[in-house]
Amino acid sequence: MKKLYSGILFGLALAFIVPLSVAYAEEARDETDAFKKKYLTVTPPTGWEIEKQSSGAAGFMTGMLDSGIVYVRTGTMSGVVICPVFNLDELSAEWKEAEPDSFRSGRCLIQGGNDMILIMAPLKKDKKGQNGAMFIIMDEEASGAEKILQNALPLLRLFTHFDLSEAILEGKV
Repeated sequence: MKKLYSGILFGLALAFIVPLSVAYAEEARDETDAFKKKYLTVTPPTGWEIEKQSSGAAGFMTGMLDSGIVYVRTGTMSGVVICPVFNLDELSAEWKEAEPDSFRSGRCLIQGGNDMILIMAPLKKDKKGQNGAMFIIMDEEASGAEKILQNALPLLRLFTHFDLSEAILEGKV
């Protein structure tokens, strides 16, 4: 079930991101792994777990999503895929152009929907906005962006290295 669910999460994320024609500059694997270990790997809160087969689990993922980590809420059909981004300012500009209904909250760029939210957030210490992460939040059980975000808050609050706005961390976006 978990392997199938992970594949579904990755497929949904890919279906949402591919139309954006996002160019992802491949970083050296060791740099990507170091970034993931330092910034994207947290001990999940109660009720959450890291999907063990998340890296390339779907068998067809390449690029940005292949280097992501999948956190799932135990016993639910909801999760968060977190991918490192090394060219965040360029990616955000392309995304904003491709998705005009996206909006900013602090230094984050957000795109919401009924079953998925994407958040691009820079590292707090990176004032130029070059390095950060894409948070892909999916919840098949919640309806509406606000409820999806609220369900993911216990996990999102653990990513303290990222400049997630107060509005995001309070679930008011």
